[in-house]
Amino acid sequence: MFQNNANDFYAALGRALGEARENRGYTQAQFARALRIAQSTYGGYEAAQRKIPVHVLKQAADKLDVSVDSLLS
Repeated sequence: MFQNNANDFYAALGRALGEARENRGYTQAQFARALRIAQSTYGGYEAAQRKIPVHVLKQAADKLDVSVDSLLS
């Protein structure tokens, strides 16, 4: 699926995060505040410009009421 390319992986993860966030009705700014991180940091995760730490990924999944697995697949 990711053609052994980390950039493809993070791009897909960013799209999944954005879709799940929008499905829950959050703006990027609102969700970043919920995660207690800067909006620019969170936006970087969705845009695949930053690599999301595992603990933040878990926290995001919990707040979005989705599994980490669903975000990764």
